[in-house]
Amino acid sequence: MSGAREAIRHGAPHEAELALRSGMPTIPIGEQHAASILLAEVLQELGRWGESLLILREEAHEGDDDMQARSYLRMVLADTHLGTLDQRHLEPLRGNLCRLIREGQTIPTRALAALAASSTDLMRYAEYRDRIFEALPSSPPPDASTEETVQFILAAAKVKYYSGDTDSSLRDTTYALELLAKERVSSSLAVKTHAGIGAILCADGEYHEARIAFATNFAMAQKIDNKDLASRAAGNVAVCDYYLLNLQGLQEWGQRALALCENPASYTYLQAESLLARGNALVGDRGNAAKHLQRFTPPPRADWPDWMQQAAWLAAADVYLLLGRIDDAARMARLGTSGEFEGLLSMGYCGRYSRWVATLARTAGLQAEALSRLRQLELSKCDADDRVEAF
Repeated sequence: MSGAREAIRHGAPHEAELALRSGMPTIPIGEQHAASILLAEVLQELGRWGESLLILREEAHEGDDDMQARSYLRMVLADTHLGTLDQRHLEPLRGNLCRLIREGQTIPTRALAALAASSTDLMRYAEYRDRIFEALPSSPPPDASTEETVQFILAAAKVKYYSGDTDSSLRDTTYALELLAKERVSSSLAVKTHAGIGAILCADGEYHEARIAFATNFAMAQKIDNKDLASRAAGNVAVCDYYLLNLQGLQEWGQRALALCENPASYTYLQAESLLARGNALVGDRGNAAKHLQRFTPPPRADWPDWMQQAAWLAAADVYLLLGRIDDAARMARLGTSGEFEGLLSMGYCGRYSRWVATLARTAGLQAEALSRLRQLELSKCDADDRVEAF
């Protein structure tokens, strides 16, 4: 099993999978559960979340308490990436994840809990972020491995990122990347760390630099054959191209993201389709704009969490506006800003939300009410372009 771990560390997950599957019959019975959990980790390195989840569910009640905790945390990571954790599932996770960060029996388990906790959609809620930050150690344990140290650092950096402290988040994430580079770690953890650099640069409006980071991130994900991470990276390059008005690049990277995306319930899918719809609308290609638009508009998807559905309504409103279909744009915007979607569900699109709330209010003569709603938003935590739109 040590050989498989080294293969993961150095960006060779296929070798790790081959070693584990071929060696499984010779592994002593007492170590087979640990080997199965390691195989699930290898599959997650490859972005094969569904396969890993099947193994983890079979092994859920095997092994000692610490091994069961790691199996549980790997299941949380799989469900998060598959998009199968909705609000009903997220609520019970709060206490479990924070408890395992503080009280997990071993450092690897506590570090994995930090990684899992910072990967869920709960990070979008200030109360939960505060609880994670309180549970995290003030500094990683001195006897933690490089990867475990980075997992703790990235969890804290994500809290700071979602709280709007991008300067501290960038410092922490850059330091984590340096630690991984020093030890020549090229696993999915290194890929995700590099993606974090791009995300923070995007939040600060540094789209050219972010594009470079995400393009590098894409190459790293391709190297370890992780289609999930490669698809996300391609989608993020397309986002940068959109803001840089590089419409040809947007088309190329958006299509690349879709080609690699194996989960239509993921935000990567929604992001790529909405970007391609907007890009085609901007160049006057109404047919292709409509084609991509139809792939993420009504009826609502039962497998999307509420915040993704709100993002879809608002993205559709923008596309319809670019196509000159004003009534349809207003209809989509009302769906995304009223009823159960009246409040902003993710800071990731606060500018678009704010713009449509203001536009609809102006049309209805309800400016004072809209201003009151918008003043409740934490605009300092928005991306740079969103802050401009919101103001």
